Amino acid sequence: MANIVYSIIWTLILWILMWPIAGLLAGFWILFMPFEACFPFLKDLDSTLLKWIRFCETVGQNIKEGKSLSS
Repeated sequence: MANIVYSIIWTLILWILMWPIAGLLAGFWILFMPFEACFPFLKDLDSTLLKWIRFCETVGQNIKEGKSLSS
């Protein structure tokens, strides 16, 4: 039963928090990515943006496995 509750909480986090944030960050990532060759400092920024965008995948795994929020 607890796994279902955690999955619901993770789903709410995904819908309310992560998708809007990932959508916004994806726009910046797409904007900055072509300029990595010209400006090397953008490579670090792009990799950080990509980590946050890919966090939605981690949230999806937590939904599937019903992990607690502290894991």
